[in-house]
Amino acid sequence: MPKTAKRPDGSVYTAEKEKEAAPLPVEHLVVSCSDDRDGGGGTRDQELIAGDALVRNGGVAAIGPLTIACGGEIYEQVWGAGATLAAHLMSGPGRCLFDERPDVIELGSGTGVVGMAAAVAGASSVILTDLEEALPQLNATIHDNSEALSGADVRAAALPWGDVDAVYDVAPSGCDLIIGADLLYQPAVFDALLATLAELQQIRDARILIATELRWGGVTDEWE
Repeated sequence: MPKTAKRPDGSVYTAEKEKEAAPLPVEHLVVSCSDDRDGGGGTRDQELIAGDALVRNGGVAAIGPLTIACGGEIYEQVWGAGATLAAHLMSGPGRCLFDERPDVIELGSGTGVVGMAAAVAGASSVILTDLEEALPQLNATIHDNSEALSGADVRAAALPWGDVDAVYDVAPSGCDLIIGADLLYQPAVFDALLATLAELQQIRDARILIATELRWGGVTDEWE
């Protein structure tokens, strides 16, 4: 991750300075995919229970009007937090986030199920972001769900975490809502994720909504 980078407005991003800034306003949804909820710690804004939409390794997931063809790679599968957050966004309580038709960016999109759910729920535009290798499947999934997504402008883009310049390549004017699921599956990338979140959030004072599955004790601690 670059230690410094120049923003379009001429100001300079400094990694050390950003770490000292006020905590990000993250709204955190904790997902329990079984009846055992003793594995996680930390304060929970809300706890959701995953349903039966999880399909992995070659199957097809159907979540609301969306269909997701899953492959064998980690990023090609629908996991508990993504399936549950997607269903939540398309539900009555979740849809209130989209009353004003926000511009949305999903980080670590994988299959894109969460970002596409935001489009179905009423977002004006959605950018599904992940590493370059995930883009072919994301673009194919957008195409396969074009009817369900017809009310929003949906596209996919590469956004490596920690690359501040890439934030402005993907979304120079920022967004209103940042969403993501299971972003701490690899805790070692947290600093890079935080740098991207902080830079993207400050452009338009975006709201941040993150869902995490309780796979092991302390998995939510990084957000505390």
